[in-house]
Amino acid sequence: MHDMKDFWSVKKVMPDLEAVVTTSVGEVVGSPPRLYKRRFYGLASIFLSNAVLTWAWLSFAMVNDLAQERFGVDTTAINWFSNVYSLAFAPFLVSGWFINRYGIKKSLLVAISGTVVGSWLRYGGVVISSYPITMAGQALLGVSQIFIVPLPMSYSKMWFNPDQRVLPTTIGSLATTIGSMLGSITTPYMTPTVDSLPRAVLIVSIISTATSALAIFVPADPPTPASYNVEPPSNSQRLSRSESIRFLAKSLEFWLLAITFIISLGLFNTWSTLLFLYLTPYGFPATDVGLTAGLFSGVGVSIALLVAPFIDKWKLHVPTAKITATGSTIGYVIFIWIPQVQSRVFAFTVGTVMGVCGSIFVSVALELMAEMLYPVPEEFCATFVWCVGNLIAVPITYGLNAGANPNGNPPGEMKASLIAQAVLAVVLVAIPINLLGLFGREKNTRFFRRENQMSAAAGLGKR
Repeated sequence: MHDMKDFWSVKKVMPDLEAVVTTSVGEVVGSPPRLYKRRFYGLASIFLSNAVLTWAWLSFAMVNDLAQERFGVDTTAINWFSNVYSLAFAPFLVSGWFINRYGIKKSLLVAISGTVVGSWLRYGGVVISSYPITMAGQALLGVSQIFIVPLPMSYSKMWFNPDQRVLPTTIGSLATTIGSMLGSITTPYMTPTVDSLPRAVLIVSIISTATSALAIFVPADPPTPASYNVEPPSNSQRLSRSESIRFLAKSLEFWLLAITFIISLGLFNTWSTLLFLYLTPYGFPATDVGLTAGLFSGVGVSIALLVAPFIDKWKLHVPTAKITATGSTIGYVIFIWIPQVQSRVFAFTVGTVMGVCGSIFVSVALELMAEMLYPVPEEFCATFVWCVGNLIAVPITYGLNAGANPNGNPPGEMKASLIAQAVLAVVLVAIPINLLGLFGREKNTRFFRRENQMSAAAGLGKR
């Protein structure tokens, strides 16, 4: 009788026992991992919100001459519409802390709030031809970026399996590239005259507001985890900000990846900002400039999305990062001669190759940092490299813009700037990444985060 009573007592509490699995290291793991279809809605919302912010970034760079006429300022002043976007990344520590403290959903809400206000403030400034008001709106859009750009890595960890994360990271991270493509291609066509500039900014403002409304409904967290993440007590809490800084400061692998990523991003921003000035002195129309930048962005994203699953499946992250960073550098070197050749096909082809290499590198490098630098929080690394990369674009753009030669042949040619751009790529992009894993440090390029999660899953499977 007592045996039957004990049996039913145990049976009664079995659901509670099954809902919680306590590991040998003392950490409690909840329900078994599960993937939800709603994760794609959140990924799409982050993607769209990020893309429209970058689209707005290039509203004036692609029609530099018309913007000068609209606001009554010079080329340097128009370039500052791009530079202020980059400078807005200065408080990157705030966004990293905010994401870590309050989560993905609240960070996304802050970003879309700034997007809506900044978009309409910018439109009002353009309508009345007020440079200060337009700049204030542009700056607010730039600040909004820092709350959304680092999200893809954290989102992929929360909602996707370890062996499926390169693709969502790629999709989320390359939103900036898609936005750049849209801004590059559409702006010259939407702005054939000075008077059409307000209409072009209005269209972007409406689209920004619509995508922001969709982001309101993104779920904060999955009901159950997407993967096991069991760690010993000493590592059960992710590293704090100060611990992360000390960890990264001593990591050669971090510096090799970070330097390559930061300079690559800085050069991409500078190239997109100055492309109009690089090509138009040689007779390239604004539509061709926009198409070159669009191919740089759009085709690169398409190829990156196609190859991402294979990179993940075969764990080709390190060789892919080296090949693509080197390929991008070769593109910058070849681009020195493109304006002089005055060939649309040559410009389109080289721009496309540069875009493919750069886009693939960005997504792979972010995933490498998350895996190799574990247990540093993903958003910490992502925020740091994205923000510093955008900040470094300001002095690079300012310096290369000064290379314009008003007395050159043709007037305004920037060959010296193109050479300096290529040198930066060779020294600070191609060389650092190709040192990764050399000199007996291959063991430091392991996927520590994935190994931890896989071992946790295997351990629970044996129970």
